[in-house]
Amino acid sequence: TDTLLQTQQLVQKKKLDKNTSEAVYFISDNTARRLTHDYFERVYPPAIGNHHVFLIANDASYTWSMSWSASPKRKDVYAYYPENDRRDLLIEAQRDVFSLSPKGEWITYYNMEDSTWYSKNITTKEVNNLSSSAGTTFYTEEFDYPSTPESYGFGGWAAVTKGKQKIEYALIYDRYDVWMVDPSGKEAPRNLTNGRASEHTFR
Repeated sequence: TDTLLQTQQLVQKKKLDKNTSEAVYFISDNTARRLTHDYFERVYPPAIGNHHVFLIANDASYTWSMSWSASPKRKDVYAYYPENDRRDLLIEAQRDVFSLSPKGEWITYYNMEDSTWYSKNITTKEVNNLSSSAGTTFYTEEFDYPSTPESYGFGGWAAVTKGKQKIEYALIYDRYDVWMVDPSGKEAPRNLTNGRASEHTFR
């Protein structure tokens, strides 16, 4: 069964014909391994350094729904380990932004269904609610379409030195402010900008 309508295939034929795939090269044994298997997959490496894990998003199972749905396309998100070519499913039908922490320990993602930011530990699969205790809304407040509102976006990662350790925090946005959240869920969300009172937007 085709995952794309015939009309979509015709429009995207040149792009599909020229589709390329990311790969990883192992210097130690002079071998390469392809990371993606088809047109519907995208690779998301960690922000810095050489790491043992990547994120791979595959939207093949949901492409057909775009023929009637105005919502963002869903995708399944996997942790991929190139050393042994293993994939672990992390999130099913993800509709909004997600990000892998620089050290490759956490994935942070926004759930449009309950308007909440979550983190998931790549190894233990522990899930933490990062935003419900913040006392603000992270969905697009001025969204006026007959569908579920998206988030205001993700601001990246920040490393804070505490003693001899560097702790990684995720930066998330509400309508006006930048919030720093701890992916382990141990610390409460922290508003870094306090722009809501004056209606000034910080990014």
